[in-house]
Amino acid sequence: YKGIFRYLNSDYERATQINDVYITDPLNTNVFLFNEKIHAAYVQYSGWSGDKEEPKLKYNAGLRAEQVWNTGETIDKTEDFSNKYFNLYPSGSLSYFMHNRDNFRLSYSRRINRPGLGQLNPFTDITDSLNQRSGNPHLKPELINSWELSYNNTLQKGSLSLVAFYRLRTNAILPYTVLDENGVAFTQPQNFGKAVTFGMEAIASYNPFSFWSLNFSFSAFEIQIEDTGSAT
Repeated sequence: YKGIFRYLNSDYERATQINDVYITDPLNTNVFLFNEKIHAAYVQYSGWSGDKEEPKLKYNAGLRAEQVWNTGETIDKTEDFSNKYFNLYPSGSLSYFMHNRDNFRLSYSRRINRPGLGQLNPFTDITDSLNQRSGNPHLKPELINSWELSYNNTLQKGSLSLVAFYRLRTNAILPYTVLDENGVAFTQPQNFGKAVTFGMEAIASYNPFSFWSLNFSFSAFEIQIEDTGSAT
């Protein structure tokens, strides 16, 4: 079991300097209160085929059940919301070991990416008057389904790892910018439909001497975003 309890308080004040005196702007001064309770329970099963110390196959499967309640409001009641949602997050992997201990691994997992306070905070940051930013208190969390296929080779003086991956995000959180007629850009995070990321990675290391290590990494990926008209 795991519990997370977040109680966040964002106190925002805007003032205008008039004759060396700062006068508070009541229309743009507020306090945003955000509370979140998360209860999760986990179960996992692991096993192997062959000898435990040098198995031919290793596998595991897991499941996390999670219930979330959150509320947010400003003290002047201009923003007020309440959400609750329940999700299941399965995961699993299968590893195949060859005689020289090289292995292939296939894995799947489903996870959640919750927006942070900065993304939820409804107050507009005008530090840069031409590039204003604000959070979006109505954001929903991203749900991510991830598949990976990897190959790992252990050498006497180094190692090599190759990974191909595919990730599908729903309710993808992305920044959305609107430019008004006065040339002011306003950026706010929003939920879009789907975002697909696929690609590959390579990581290699070589240790010719105990005091010298060489490392190499390479990554290539593509992101495809599909807006289903559900932006919020």
